[in-house]
Amino acid sequence: LFFSFSTFGANPSIVKRLFNTQLLTTSMCRECDTVEKRQSSSLLWSLTYPRPRLDDSKKAAQPKQRSFSQLLAGSLLREQQIQAWCEKCKKFQPQKQHRSIQKMPDVLSINCQAESEADLNFWHKQQEYCQVVKPSTDGQKPESSWQPWVPFSLCVRETSSNVEISDAEETDGPASARGVTYYDLVASVAHVNDRKTQGSIAVHVRVAPNYHLKKEGVRHTQWYLFNDFAINPVDKELAVDFSPEWKIPCVLVYARRDLDTSYDLSVHQRLDPAVLLPTVSRHNPHLVLNNMRALRPGELPRKGDFVGLDAEFVTINQEETELASDGTKTTVKPSNFSLARLTAVRGAGQFEGVPFIDDYIATSEQVVDYLTKFSGIKPGDLDANISSKHLITLKQAYRKLRFLIDRGVHFVGHGLKKDFRVINILVPREQIVDTVELFHLPNQRYISLRFLAWFFLRLRIQAVTHDSTEDARTALSLYRRYQQLEARKELQEAIKHLYDAGRTNNWQVPPA
Repeated sequence: LFFSFSTFGANPSIVKRLFNTQLLTTSMCRECDTVEKRQSSSLLWSLTYPRPRLDDSKKAAQPKQRSFSQLLAGSLLREQQIQAWCEKCKKFQPQKQHRSIQKMPDVLSINCQAESEADLNFWHKQQEYCQVVKPSTDGQKPESSWQPWVPFSLCVRETSSNVEISDAEETDGPASARGVTYYDLVASVAHVNDRKTQGSIAVHVRVAPNYHLKKEGVRHTQWYLFNDFAINPVDKELAVDFSPEWKIPCVLVYARRDLDTSYDLSVHQRLDPAVLLPTVSRHNPHLVLNNMRALRPGELPRKGDFVGLDAEFVTINQEETELASDGTKTTVKPSNFSLARLTAVRGAGQFEGVPFIDDYIATSEQVVDYLTKFSGIKPGDLDANISSKHLITLKQAYRKLRFLIDRGVHFVGHGLKKDFRVINILVPREQIVDTVELFHLPNQRYISLRFLAWFFLRLRIQAVTHDSTEDARTALSLYRRYQQLEARKELQEAIKHLYDAGRTNNWQVPPA
């Protein structure tokens, strides 16, 4: 009896703790009956489909009806005949091999692996079997209903030698009982075919029940569709509705029903306040910035403090397009925006309006357009070899923003919601004060920062190009003006005069 052990070590990562399945593979030589057992681990389960049977005419017969849990169990616990080295026979011999599960994972990640026409046909037929047709009554048209083949829940029962897997209902049993564990579907990934492009990945995700308490008008039950930048609430049935002709299943993710009670899900502040303290420029450690005053240890923003913020971007990577025979142009790969400058100014105190962050973000990627007219960024500003600016890495910029967000700071700026989306960082809605929304009438155009500054503050900004320090400071002043108008109950009247002035001047700041 031979053993070979393979483990992840004494301190596995959180990924291995969540996804790791402990397996025992047993192989028996068909010649000498020597048994070898080997322990191993797997982070992913891959589905294995039955080989198509041939009918009397030597054509592939349609696959038989089979539950999803039967396919899943057969894929992981299957027995197979292999050729392997036998230590006793000292040569390769036919062996019988089977696997058993020693420990189930907390999160079950399933690779659907539907790669061939036969695999896709298997999915198609199983979903067809789930169509239920009710007989017609009184001459009415027969009614059909559909039950999803992929279950929303799985039940795993431990036996003396292995586990048994079966489909379950979301309402079945407690979260876990002795020898029984329930898993609920939390995500599904599909590839959506598109003749004009290479297709796209669509992800269905189940969110926590209390998330919907924050979403007004959402009547769906916890499921969201992520399709590129589009995020929409959907019916849960769409998460398991696959059409192999255009929506191919890729990955299914199930989580233990009692997962939340097994881990500490509280968010801890891990960033050191030192991320906001003076930093050395990447390329010029002796660079002196005269236009900003870095925070001192006693000046760190507190929860509820206001900070003026502005971000500037450049375009990276050339857009790739295809021209069809009918003359239509399709974007295959769009160009992307990259954060180029980040400025934050104090919102109160002796140094109100003075920047404590004014960083340029170094990039090694090709800049297609510096957007100088709108960003103020010029060629060479982001190049660590020749730039005269205070350069930091994108990671450092993210860490500064993340620290401010976690501190509960309120950000004041113009177009901040769009900026945060491009930066790809989540900021709670209550921490964003966007001046583009403050001075806006429903169903009317949004107004530029330059025009707002002229009308409310009698300031002429962005005369030649944009400057993020000026923009952040102006947005902060506009918010103070907004508070004054609202306190005097003059806000709505002021906004009406604003739109009248905009129409009169064609939304352009009149010459001095």
